[in-house]
Formats: sequence, C-alpha cells, structure tokens
Amino acid sequence: MLILDIEHEIRSICARLYFGWEEKNSLPELKNAEVYRGVETQLAKLGLELVNVPECPWYLVRKYKEYDGFSQFNARFQNLEGRHLALILILYTKLLLPLRAGHVPQGTDLSVTFQQIYQTYGKKFVPRNRRTTPENSLRKLMQLLTRLGFLIKTRGQEVYKAGPALYMLHDELLTDIAEASINSLFGVDLSMDESAETEEDME
Repeated sequence: MLILDIEHEIRSICARLYFGWEEKNSLPELKNAEVYRGVETQLAKLGLELVNVPECPWYLVRKYKEYDGFSQFNARFQNLEGRHLALILILYTKLLLPLRAGHVPQGTDLSVTFQQIYQTYGKKFVPRNRRTTPENSLRKLMQLLTRLGFLIKTRGQEVYKAGPALYMLHDELLTDIAEASINSLFGVDLSMDESAETEEDME
C-alpha cells in the first residue's frame, strides 16, 4: 500500500468506528499491522482505545481506561442500579462465560430468550412500582441494557446475544460489579468486610 492509501484507509476506518463498534468481517483492512497501528494512533489522539477481544465479533472502541475499574464503569453508566448490575452478571454467565471458560468451542453463537431469563430469575427482580408485573419490570431492565449496548436483540423476537459492552467486562471489573450489586440490593458493603479482615490478619 502507498502511504496516501494507508492514511485514507485509516481515516475511513476511524469514521466507521465512530459509533463504538464495527463487525470484524467488515474491516479486513485491520488485519494489516500497519493499518491497525495507524488506527490505534489516530484514535488515541481523541482519547479513545481500539479493543480487539478474540471471542468478540466486533472491533470495539472505548474511552481511554473506561472499563478498567468500577469507578470508570460507574461514571460511564450512571443510571445502572443494583438490579441492572445483577442482571448483567446473569447475562454474562449465559452469553460469554461459556466461551471464555472453554465450555463451548470458540465461535459458538450463544443466545438467550427473554422467557428463559424470566422463568429462572424473573420473580427475583421485584418491581419498585407494584402497579407493574415482575415480567414487565424485567423486560424494562433488558430494554435498557440493550440500549446501552450490553445486549443485541434479534429483530422481531425476544432473543438476545451479547452486545459490545458485555464483551468489555473482565474478571476484576465483574467482581466489582458483583460487590456493588450486593451492596445496592442488600446494603452489604463487601469492601468494608475485606478491610476488616485485612486489619485482623495484621493483628
């Protein structure tokens, strides 16, 4: 490739990544190491990172260190409550953990239906507004997670797959999300418990 061709390619790819993700199959140009580094550099100038998760079907873009810790995650998703966080953990175990743990072959297209989630967990998501049903309450939670990119909903059906934001989660952040969910739902601060245990060990 000529230098001018590479620069044009980089600008074109960055424009396509503007919305936060793009299917890997639609960007074969990023298999070129020089183009890939160029896109990384261009995005870095904007305070963004190009993320290439092996099992993820998309190239992802995030703000620098946006998913590195819970404080950054919480700043990004301020409208998520304990119920949302608990649901994220459930969906992660259904849609991504089997891939990452090697329980299913890489490339397996995992999905879950609304009814599967509702039948197993729905009644645990008690609605704050008693005028609505647990089913409608859970549906609203999943709709919000879909809008935020944690889920991809099959058009015309209540079938869900892992969305780009779900692929961003890693072990340390998942632990923080679990602690925040428990704290929000039950008023238990696990971080305080851990601090107390540490002090006891030191004594």
